[in-house]
Amino acid sequence: MARPRDRFVELVSSADLLLPSGSELFLAAGAETEETAIAALFAGKISEIALKRGENGATFFGADGYRVDSAGL
Repeated sequence: MARPRDRFVELVSSADLLLPSGSELFLAAGAETEETAIAALFAGKISEIALKRGENGATFFGADGYRVDSAGL
């Protein structure tokens, strides 16, 4: 039986859009910094990431280098 983390990584590997919170980003990428996590995910099938930052808003990352930071409400 697959471990929950293994199932999560398998699902992420088949996605093209990811909407993680901070900790989910690191789990999905197996990385320790935001920069390395984003790069690792873009090295796979992911082409867009909308990183939720709670009360601090969100950041959109495109595989083409496009980035949009949005303040929280």
